[in-house]
Amino acid sequence: MNIGLTTSFIVAGILLLSILTMNMNLSQSSTQLTMRQITETKSNTINEILGKGIPNVGYKEMGAIPSPIKDAQEGKIKFEGDIDNDGTKETVIWEYNSSDNTLTRDVGGTETTFKNVSNFEIEYFDSDKNKIDISLLSELLSGAQSERDKIRFIDISYTLQSKEKVGGLGSSDPKYIEVTWQKQFTPINLRL
Repeated sequence: MNIGLTTSFIVAGILLLSILTMNMNLSQSSTQLTMRQITETKSNTINEILGKGIPNVGYKEMGAIPSPIKDAQEGKIKFEGDIDNDGTKETVIWEYNSSDNTLTRDVGGTETTFKNVSNFEIEYFDSDKNKIDISLLSELLSGAQSERDKIRFIDISYTLQSKEKVGGLGSSDPKYIEVTWQKQFTPINLRL
């Protein structure tokens, strides 16, 4: 057998395997980048809706709505406000369902559902930025409206994940792409 021919086959095989591995890694990187961009775009949509709605807690054109927060839980907030500035008070509910990883926004019976939300938490603070115990606020736990009226700051955080897992080449396990967001809101009408 010809040693030169055998060496050529071995080198060609190694080169072919290197090209295939590089192609698979490039494909995986492209998939991860695409999934990250899609997830970030969906997160930006949620951020924009939260960013326009939560500051309008208690808002109405000629002053503030008294006692606008009707329920305050760790994964739910229900409030009143003229969020679209049309002169009509709306009831807005943001509610997280951990069993199916969905976040729902209900404005006067019109629901918008965001899927693949793996975590959603709301914390409430008084005028001194002291965290208020959920058991004092939650309508579900017989929390009082007088306690909800003490809320001045609302801290919201969530994690949105990609629809599918990506990765899994080599020794890595497939994982969801995750985008985490957090913001503290200070609705001006809660300070009046």
